[in-house]
Amino acid sequence: FTLASDEGLRGLTMQRLADAVDAAIGTVYTYFPSKSALVAELQRESIERLVASYHLTRDRSDDILTTWRDPVAESVARLSVFGRFWIASVDTFPQEASFLHSLMTVTDQVPVEEHHRVLPAALGLLEEAKSCVVEAAGRGAITAGDPMAQVIGWAAALTGCLLTSNLAPLNPVAFDGRRLA
Repeated sequence: FTLASDEGLRGLTMQRLADAVDAAIGTVYTYFPSKSALVAELQRESIERLVASYHLTRDRSDDILTTWRDPVAESVARLSVFGRFWIASVDTFPQEASFLHSLMTVTDQVPVEEHHRVLPAALGLLEEAKSCVVEAAGRGAITAGDPMAQVIGWAAALTGCLLTSNLAPLNPVAFDGRRLA
């Protein structure tokens, strides 16, 4: 993780990985047949860490929300918990969030033939948000629609806002991704 985060996905090479773990390049290729397979595996593991952390956050918030008497407000709060988690992950899990965001923004790193490695984990994370959307729509808190389409739009919008932080050196207030998200 650290090597990929420090070097960036473009700077990560199989030889640099082999050197970093003091292994022969052939050993690295034994576990990862290509750089794209390595990147997909990093993304998968990152997303699974995010899902596990979200479960802890969700469980803690559910302990509080189950005492609420307003089901609509409860469902809106669950949406908010997921959204706030997505935004906070940039600070609390910077490497993992970076790998998640690269899945959506760096299109040439993981070719279609490697998507089978990472998409189940990504869809698992989106399913967490989908359950919040389905509950909120069922209670009339939000407009019903295709829940996964709503989640993908929501995740893409939040991620897009978060990525504006890359422009913060130009104007820290205007390009404050967390504030925008």
